[in-house]
Amino acid sequence: MARRPGRSVEPPANESEVVRYGFLLLPEFPMYALIPAIEALRIANQNRGRKLYSWHLFSPDGKPVRAGNGMSVPVEAAMTDISWFPNLFICAGNHPTQYGTKRTLNWLRRLARHGAVLGAFDTGVFALAAAGLLDDYKVTLHWEALAMFRDQYPEVAVSEQLYVIDRDRITCAGGNAALDLMLHLIARRHGPALAQIVANGFVAQRMRRDAEPQRLSAQQLSGDARAPLTRILHEMEDNLETPLSAR
Repeated sequence: MARRPGRSVEPPANESEVVRYGFLLLPEFPMYALIPAIEALRIANQNRGRKLYSWHLFSPDGKPVRAGNGMSVPVEAAMTDISWFPNLFICAGNHPTQYGTKRTLNWLRRLARHGAVLGAFDTGVFALAAAGLLDDYKVTLHWEALAMFRDQYPEVAVSEQLYVIDRDRITCAGGNAALDLMLHLIARRHGPALAQIVANGFVAQRMRRDAEPQRLSAQQLSGDARAPLTRILHEMEDNLETPLSAR
């Protein structure tokens, strides 16, 4: 199938314009992906001495959202109070299909119709797929949910990598990959030097590339391709959806 041209996600020509990122928090969202993303933007602002980026938290009903670790996070507004937003990431956790309500999906479709750049951390990509917003796009998500996503949306091209930027869709595996993604976005708009300063603030030596793997292979973990541990790890990886017996 031919790929449609799509819109570019390149930043506006006016570098002084504040880039606004919104985060739609769904229940059980992973805090370990949200915090690095926001902190990367904060550190960029701090080191440039002016406001380069702003971040805004939304929820389906405007009420605080409980993260996967049990913490409750307040938000600025309900999603339905936001008629449009330029850049939005959906943050979802262990039950990605449970909170993709009709109202949420319709709101995402409306944002897309009006030219918003839509993205997802971790399993937030399920909401984009359910809304029908991933036709001819390539995406990624956390490796633990890859098999389930492929089963439910076999028509969507998905790759196990840290993050994928495909025109006006930006998806990320979550966790530390959220930092890698933000570093890339900062470097693209304000240069690699600032991105490295932000990475240094995280005590991160380097920015990982988008196509780097999310996890070590069984052989890398055991150090020996023929070792019994390698075989066991391979079998475990191949049976994530149906865990094996210890016998």
